[in-house]
Amino acid sequence: MQQYSDLVDQSGGWNACVKHSWQGKKSMKMYVATIREWSKAQAEFTKSMAKIKKDFKMPESEKNTSVGKMFTAIGMALDHDVKHRGTVAGSMMKHSIDLDDFRHEQSKEKRRIEAEGKTLEKELEKATKKTAKAKKDYEKCCKSLEATIASRNKFQAGGRRGSMTSEAKLISKVANSMQALERSEVHYVKCTDELSQEQDSYRNSIARLQNQLQTITEKRVVQQKATVKQVYEELRHMHEEFMHAMEGLQECLGIIDPQRGLLLHKFCTPYEWSSISA
Repeated sequence: MQQYSDLVDQSGGWNACVKHSWQGKKSMKMYVATIREWSKAQAEFTKSMAKIKKDFKMPESEKNTSVGKMFTAIGMALDHDVKHRGTVAGSMMKHSIDLDDFRHEQSKEKRRIEAEGKTLEKELEKATKKTAKAKKDYEKCCKSLEATIASRNKFQAGGRRGSMTSEAKLISKVANSMQALERSEVHYVKCTDELSQEQDSYRNSIARLQNQLQTITEKRVVQQKATVKQVYEELRHMHEEFMHAMEGLQECLGIIDPQRGLLLHKFCTPYEWSSISA
């Protein structure tokens, strides 16, 4: 089974894990539908077999003959098939209902995990945007300070002595720009640290959610496997019992001898009579 941590490495995102998890829902829905329809088919077949058994009448003329006992064996086989097939049909329907309930419970859990993942992504996106804006503001302050210093230096280099007020203003502007840059730098560093913490928290939380999705998927596979095994055992038992019932019919076929007559008591040994009369 593919691990969810591998999905992140290969496809680069939490969304790939979520998508893969929901694909399991499609698998389960198809599985449940197959078991349910199989059960319905078994039930319909059981009804048909019950009707056949109801209409199956042994002629009075054959009642005490080997052919009559063959009719009895056929009737017993039909009864046996109807009984066991009906039981299996009901059991398979119960399996489909239980699996459907299991699927719905898993869907609720996956929706909770998916919602938590989206919240984590929003928080990370918010911190990323905040840091990007702080970086942009910091770079803007750097350019503003560079331009202000260049203006001051140009003014001073020009030897313009008559405007001390203008020079003082430029010096003050440089000082203000430096203070603004310092504040911007402090804010940018703070945002960067917060983003780093948010990224660490996001990675740890996503890893935790990945493990939860992994557990859900493993439980689904285990549940499907267990149900398949149950269905297999029930069908195998049904067919084994049916073949056992067919042995009585096979014995009757061995008793029939049209060359010697049909009266059962003339040609059956005590053991044969008791085995097909039981």
